[in-house]
Amino acid sequence: MAGMDLNRAPGPGGGAIGAAVARGMWLGASAGLLVSLVFLVGLLFRNPLFVDSVPLSLLLLVVLPAVSFGVLGLVAGGLWGAIAGRRRPPGAAAVPRARRVFTLALIFAVAACLAGRGIASLSVPRSVEAMLIGVDGATWKVARPMIERGELPNLAEAVRTGASGVLMSESPMFSPRIFTTIASGKTADKHGVMGPSDTTTDAVLVKRVWDILWEQNDWDYGTVEWYVTGPPEASPGGFSVPGPPAVATETVPAELCFLKEIERAAGDAKGIRGMASLALTAASRGATISRLVELASVGLQKFRGDPSLDVYRQEHAAIVGLTTDVTLWQLRRCDVKFLSMLYRSTDRLSHSYWRYHDPDAFADTDPEELVEFGGTVEEIYSVVDEQLGRLERALAPEGVMMIVSDHGFRPYLTVRAEPFSFKTETLLRAIGIDSSDLTYVNLGYGFYLQPLTIDEEANAERRAELTETLSALRIEGTDIQAFRVDNVDKSGTGDDYVEVDAAKELLDMIPEDPNIVAPDGTALRTSEFLTASEWSGAHDYDGIIVATGGPFEAGASVGDADIYDVTPTLLAAVGMPVANDMEGRPLVEAMSDDFLTSYPVTAVSSYESGTVEKKAHGSMDTMSEELKEQLRAVGYIQ
Repeated sequence: MAGMDLNRAPGPGGGAIGAAVARGMWLGASAGLLVSLVFLVGLLFRNPLFVDSVPLSLLLLVVLPAVSFGVLGLVAGGLWGAIAGRRRPPGAAAVPRARRVFTLALIFAVAACLAGRGIASLSVPRSVEAMLIGVDGATWKVARPMIERGELPNLAEAVRTGASGVLMSESPMFSPRIFTTIASGKTADKHGVMGPSDTTTDAVLVKRVWDILWEQNDWDYGTVEWYVTGPPEASPGGFSVPGPPAVATETVPAELCFLKEIERAAGDAKGIRGMASLALTAASRGATISRLVELASVGLQKFRGDPSLDVYRQEHAAIVGLTTDVTLWQLRRCDVKFLSMLYRSTDRLSHSYWRYHDPDAFADTDPEELVEFGGTVEEIYSVVDEQLGRLERALAPEGVMMIVSDHGFRPYLTVRAEPFSFKTETLLRAIGIDSSDLTYVNLGYGFYLQPLTIDEEANAERRAELTETLSALRIEGTDIQAFRVDNVDKSGTGDDYVEVDAAKELLDMIPEDPNIVAPDGTALRTSEFLTASEWSGAHDYDGIIVATGGPFEAGASVGDADIYDVTPTLLAAVGMPVANDMEGRPLVEAMSDDFLTSYPVTAVSSYESGTVEKKAHGSMDTMSEELKEQLRAVGYIQ
C-alpha cells in the first residue's frame, strides 16, 4: 500500500480497499478509546485517586489504546476491503464519519484523564488530627546532606516549620521491640516485646498510643505496616495493615490483603509472583497509575531475570508508593483521626546498599557496582519524602505530625573484614548451651541473648552462666578471648540481656579461619559459626525525630530525646495527660509557650486497665518455620 492515501474517497479496485483500511483504522482507534474511557470512568468511581499523572494517563489510556486498536482496525479493514470491498465499497462519507467518531472519542478520553487528575487532587480529606510516621533506620547522616541539596523538600519543610533533632535508640536495636517502645512509651519488660518470639499482637501487654486515643477520645485509627500489629486489630471505623513479622496476609478490612501478598514478593527476583494478577486489584483499591507502571516494570525485570540488587531496590520503591496510595484511599473512606504508619524500605535498602553510600568504609567495593548503585540509599529517602508530602495533605489544618526512626545507620564492618553474620544456634549447640530457655537476635557485630524466665533471680543466674561460658572461649593457640561478652543489667526494668560481639582479634584472623576452643577442649572453626553477609549497613543509635503542626515551634531544636519520649510528646501535643507509668517525658522545649499556657502538661497515673502482669516469653523452638523465614530474611536470626 505504498503511497496509498487512506483518506481518499473510494473507487474501483485499490481505492475501495484503501477506504476500508482507513475506516477500519479510525473505527478501531475509536473503539480502543471508548473501551479505555469506560474502564477509566468505572475505575474512578471505585478509586478517585487513580490518575496521579496526566502524561502517564494520556500515554496509557489514550495513545496506547488508540494505536493498538487502530492497528487491529487497520488489519480488519484491509481484510474486509479485500474480501467484500469490491462488491460493497464504503460510501464516500464513511471515512470522514469514522474520523469524526474518533475525534469525539479522543476528546472524551482526554477530558476523562484531565478530570481524573482533578478528582484525585480533591479526593483526600484534611481530617486526620495526628499522625505518627515511622521511617525505619532513617538517619540525619543521609537526610541532612540531602536537605541541604534540596533533595528532600517535604522533610525540609517539616524541619523548617516544626521541631527536629536526634532520637536516641537503645540496645538491642530489634525494630519490633523499639517501635513498640516508641508507640507505648514503655520498656520492653513492660510492653512485652522482648525478642523474635514476642512478635504477635497478643504479645503486647500495654496500650499503644492508638489504643489510648480510641479509648479516651473516640478517635478511630489506622495502623499501616507498624511492627507487631498482626493479627490485625482496629477500632470500629478504622483499618489495619499489619507490619512484620506478620505471617498471615490478614488485614482489616480484608480487601486490603493484596498489599501483604505484594509485600511477600519483595526481594524475590525468581519470577513475577503474581504481580500482574494483583495489579487490577490494586488499581481498584487505591493504587495510582504511576504505581501500576512501577509494578509492571518490576514484573518485567523479574521475568527477564535482571540482577537481584537492581530488582530489589525498584520493588521496594514501588511498595512504598503503593502503601501510601492505599492508605490515602482508606483515609478517604474512613473517618480516621489518628494514623500510625511505618516505612521499612529505608532500613532494608540501607542494610543492602550502604557500601555504595559509604564506599570508603569498605576495602573492595566494585567500581562498576558503585556507579550502578551509588545513589540507591538516597533514592529511597527521596521516595519516602514524596510520600510524606502526600500524607501531610491528609492532615487537619491544626493537626500534628511526628516523623521518627527507631535507629540510625553506620557501616556494618570496617575495612578489616567483609560483612558477616552469626549462625547463633550453631555456635550455642557446639559449646553446649541449651537455647530452649533463651531468645536471641542477631544485630551488628554479634548477637543478644535473653533468658525467657520472668523471675529476676533466675534471670540473673542464667545470664551469669551464659557470660561465664562465652567469656571462656579462646582463639586456639592464644590466650585471646574470641568474644567480647557484656552482662547487661538495667536495674529496675527487668530488661536484661547478654551482649556477645566478635573480638577485634578474631575479626582480624577471619581469613585464616581459626578454631575457637572451650576450656573442655571443644573446638569449632570460625567459618562454622560465622557466615558471609550480603548486608553492608548496620544499626546505629542516632535516629531522627521531626514534629510539626499544632503546638510545635518552627525551627525548634529537640535535645536529649529518646525513643521513650515519643508517645508522651504526642499525647501532650493533642492536649492529653501523660501517664506516670510511661518512661519518657513530653518534649515541651519543642512546643510554643502559648500552647503550653492554654494546654499545660498534666498527668494521670496510668492508661492501663488494672495491673499489667508480666508474661512468660515463648521459646524460639516453638516459632513457626514461616515466621523464622521472615526473621532470617531481615537478618535477625540465622
